[in-house]
Amino acid sequence: MQQNIEFKNILVDFFLNGRFSKIGHEIPLYYMRNFKLKDKEFISDLSNYSYVERILNDNEIQGKYSNEVGAHVETLIKNKIEDYKKRIKPDLTYETQKEYPLFNKNIDFLIPSLGNPVLLMESSYNITTGSGQSKRADQLVELFGILMRHNANHRGNRITMINYCDGFGWVGRQNDLNRIYNASDYVINQKNLNQLDEILNQHLK
Repeated sequence: MQQNIEFKNILVDFFLNGRFSKIGHEIPLYYMRNFKLKDKEFISDLSNYSYVERILNDNEIQGKYSNEVGAHVETLIKNKIEDYKKRIKPDLTYETQKEYPLFNKNIDFLIPSLGNPVLLMESSYNITTGSGQSKRADQLVELFGILMRHNANHRGNRITMINYCDGFGWVGRQNDLNRIYNASDYVINQKNLNQLDEILNQHLK
């Protein structure tokens, strides 16, 4: 904050104005409910250790919220694939949440099928930062290594890896995000999700 005046001003604006700040409208309402620094009752509540502990460790609610966000993101991706199918390739098939034997792991999207995938797609949306993102990056790096070895031995049946990464949490995890970029054929987010059309065009016959 001392070295970056712009960052300091953005942060102060956020704590004072909450949802109406420059970045506040980008943060889900669930989290914004705890930012009421101009509310005298909230300031008083902060002197209560039990209250602070509860809002910092509301893991059950946060877990449910994160699951709902993850499901919503997968729905957005699925809708995009369905839109492509409707507009461009009516015979397109795909499967979701199937265990892929090569990885011994469920994959979010397998196109066109589990038995003969051409494209694999995983989605990751993080609202806040945490050690789980490093573990996620470790996992994706490992999977991509397995996939590269497979592709080297099956040049006529190459499989492409797409990773969808989005959410404010990745801003604070640039190193992990860069590792995912290096362990992907493509990385997309909500802003450039339309690029999925080009990827499908290039890899599907």
